[in-house]
Amino acid sequence: MNAKVKFWIVFSLIAVFIIGGTAGYFGERYLVHKRHEPGPGDRDRRGPHFPTVEILAKELSLSQAQQDQIREIFKRNEDRLEVFGEEFHKRLGEMRSQIKDEIDAVLTPEQKQKLEAMIDEYIGRRKAPHEDMRRDPSRQTDKGDVK
Repeated sequence: MNAKVKFWIVFSLIAVFIIGGTAGYFGERYLVHKRHEPGPGDRDRRGPHFPTVEILAKELSLSQAQQDQIREIFKRNEDRLEVFGEEFHKRLGEMRSQIKDEIDAVLTPEQKQKLEAMIDEYIGRRKAPHEDMRRDPSRQTDKGDVK
């Protein structure tokens, strides 16, 4: 075989290998495992948060007196929001308990055990990221934030 032909065969194989690897990498990254980009209708699972006093001050060009008044408004309403949150979580817990009792009435004892294991696993997975955030001392909240 001619040296030129051997060169072109080797060059073609290398080029096909590189193109295949690149296509596989980007195909896997952007087609198979698409990352969900939040759209305009999407929102954070925890819900929208009211902007901090600093953000309001910057965006609205608030004077220092206005900032102080807004901080005072946040402080005055903090207790009301906390009571509302406690009531909400209590009521939500009652509803979940009632739904679980109704589901348990339909299940066999073996199914109930499996359901309990599923619930425990779900709760464990759900709490894990929040535990990490609570332990991270670099996360600080603004004193003007609504909790």
